Amino acid sequence: MTGVLVGGWLTFGTVAALVMAPPAQAHNRPPPPDGQVAGQRVCTLEATDDHQGEDLKFCDLSGISLSKLDLREADLSWASLSGSGAFDTTFAGALLFAADIRDADLTAADLREADLRYADLSGATVSGVLCEGAQVKGASLPDDWPCDGEAAAE
Repeated sequence: MTGVLVGGWLTFGTVAALVMAPPAQAHNRPPPPDGQVAGQRVCTLEATDDHQGEDLKFCDLSGISLSKLDLREADLSWASLSGSGAFDTTFAGALLFAADIRDADLTAADLREADLRYADLSGATVSGVLCEGAQVKGASLPDDWPCDGEAAAE
């Protein structure tokens, strides 16, 4: 039996089947430990507070402004910063392992020596980012990522 592909439908006489493209490859970050759920902890950050070294694992910070905060050496493992505004934010030495940072505005952010292994930064704005020494193994980086580093997922 021969089929004909018409507008995404594969027809075999009177029988038709929708031909679907394979699903897009999802970002391959490792699962959180101990049954935790990534990005599910409710956290509040005050602009006047000192957040250096703070434990923000699993926090949902998506869509909020983190601009000009000092998150130096904070633990943001498996946190969600998706769609956040992090203009001129300091993440130097922070742990952002497997963090969801998709579509965030990281313009002029300081990510030097940050651990971004397996983080998803796809679609993030990264102009003016300082990222020397950042660890990016397995990370999904935007095309205009300004620093060298191995980002290939393994």
